Amino acid sequence: MPILCGIGCTLNLVVKDGKVVGVEPNQRSPINEGKLCPKGMTCWEHVHSPDRLTTPLIKKDGKFVEASLDEALDLVASKLKETNDTYGPLGFGFQVSCRTSNEDCYIMQKFARVGFKTNNVDNCARICHGPSVAGLSLSFGSGAATNPFEVLHFSYYKSYIETYVVKNWKMSVIFRSFHIYGCSKIVL
Repeated sequence: MPILCGIGCTLNLVVKDGKVVGVEPNQRSPINEGKLCPKGMTCWEHVHSPDRLTTPLIKKDGKFVEASLDEALDLVASKLKETNDTYGPLGFGFQVSCRTSNEDCYIMQKFARVGFKTNNVDNCARICHGPSVAGLSLSFGSGAATNPFEVLHFSYYKSYIETYVVKNWKMSVIFRSFHIYGCSKIVL
């Protein structure tokens, strides 16, 4: 069951004649409850795109040329070794997306710390979500959300200030179902 991003929604690939032709949301997922955001619904479109790179490219004489996988990996390895020989562990920095799973974040930090002997590892959640953690901590004594998402379904009134939920929150499609639970107002 493929998982697209760090939210953890699961989906099923629709395959016809050996080619991916679409996706369907996993109806039994407790995360996405049989729904997908626009990113999830269209994630399959690049799989067979003629614009997709199918061969590694490396720069030679200022131009990208096709290379074998072994040649490309050898180039990457030599450049990493060159950087390490010149700058040591401080020559490397690793940035992990907050949209990846915890397991992927763990693997990246392990790769950085064990493979490159550097502590220069960060996650964009520290920068992006730092202000919200500080605000929650000052307001409620904890830097984490105080209620599970499901309680929003039973709220009579919802208010969102300076946010564009549909664009910024992938699972915003769930908001469309609030009317089922009797919510009278959603103010954005």
